[in-house]
Amino acid sequence: MSIGNLIKDENSLIHVDDILGYHGTSIEAVKFLAQEGTLPDSGLRQGKFSIIPLDYGVTDALWYANQIGVRHYLEEMLPFEIPSHMHLVAAQSLVDEKLQAFRFGTYRQIFQEFMSLSSDAGILESDVINLVKEGYDSRKGCLLTLSTTMLDDFKVNNKGEELEFLIPSGVNKKYISAIHPSGEYEKQVLCNILEQAA
Repeated sequence: MSIGNLIKDENSLIHVDDILGYHGTSIEAVKFLAQEGTLPDSGLRQGKFSIIPLDYGVTDALWYANQIGVRHYLEEMLPFEIPSHMHLVAAQSLVDEKLQAFRFGTYRQIFQEFMSLSSDAGILESDVINLVKEGYDSRKGCLLTLSTTMLDDFKVNNKGEELEFLIPSGVNKKYISAIHPSGEYEKQVLCNILEQAA
């Protein structure tokens, strides 16, 4: 099955049958899915894969998709090697209110490391803020709907607002019932993927 059959616009998402819940991700992960047949494990979650249950709606999954998209944008735009995805979250904390506690809490050292790397590369805090804002404007990520068949094959750990699965090898595309590109950039990349596959 090609991923072309899975691509849905926002209005048709509500008509997708067999939805367990939603997962927000980046266009880069969807590109990997198209090439390899599985969603990659980011390495951050050690094989854990989370879904926002259908009852909770799409808002959190869309927020997460946007976050991941911005991190990929920053990786492309920053002229130095990023030690970890957590350093990118540190950059996002300069703009996103939901992440601001990141600068003052347990991860303060990571925030300071990121700012030091930026400074060493000649990048001011104001430049980082502008890059993060550009990322939020240009990268919206992708929303995936996941099939209830996951419950047949994997043990679920219900964590309240999330369903968590342990899938170290990545989620196979057979469990994905729809893909919705949330922004113009993502739509264009998906069009290119489908053209190359044709």
